[in-house]
Amino acid sequence: MSQMSYVTSLKLNDNQFSGMFPSINAKKVIDLDISVNQLSGQFPDFNDFHYLISLNLSHNLFSGSVPAFQSNESLSSIDLSHNRIMSAKKMKFSPSTECSMSDNPLHCPIAWEFIQQCKATCDIHGDNRARCVPFHIEGDVDKFQHDSFLSALCKIGNITENRLSIHNVTKDGPEDFVAFVDIQSALVHTNQGSVEETISILNSTPLSVYNESGYFLLEPPGIWENHWEPLTSTRLPLLPVIGGIIGHHLIITYSSYS
Repeated sequence: MSQMSYVTSLKLNDNQFSGMFPSINAKKVIDLDISVNQLSGQFPDFNDFHYLISLNLSHNLFSGSVPAFQSNESLSSIDLSHNRIMSAKKMKFSPSTECSMSDNPLHCPIAWEFIQQCKATCDIHGDNRARCVPFHIEGDVDKFQHDSFLSALCKIGNITENRLSIHNVTKDGPEDFVAFVDIQSALVHTNQGSVEETISILNSTPLSVYNESGYFLLEPPGIWENHWEPLTSTRLPLLPVIGGIIGHHLIITYSSYS
């Protein structure tokens, strides 16, 4: 299939093909159907398919993420349903494109366009227990605006503001400080990632994106060398049981009791 540069319609559906997406040198293809096979792995980017109008990759075993389709302006129909796709963060095809992505184990969050245009749904995956994440920021702690910073995080991580709060702000040096942000558990049907997924998104976001929001992070979130998380603990009372003076030093042994 690597020497079909003049093919415009390619139908390979309803076979028993397996393995990765085949190498196709058919840059003028307008109709590509490889549905109902056993193909797996990550999708290609389809950047060479400039004339593609209809794409059907449904009922396979493709996983990973949805390609952005940045060079497929003529694409009018796309079917990625019944696969094993987990990530759908970006999309570039036209709002008029007919799209189906049902029956995929998508991990929240996904791009809202996939929900609105492709009727996609996603589920919460990963650890969803509340956590505290440190953000090491360059600047004057006295000029730090809590609400503005949380709003920036909401846009970056696709998080609603009621999931975020400032736990504490600590001055770390003469020109930097650390803001400790509590991230609460995600609720179902809100297209928000678990706490683990949210931290992963915030951590993988380039520092330049934070800079554009007006906050100059000195390192990715959660990587601050003095990282700590608030822990709920119960201190047991201490009862002195043995005491004495040895060599002019007071020696006291304590024991806990419940």
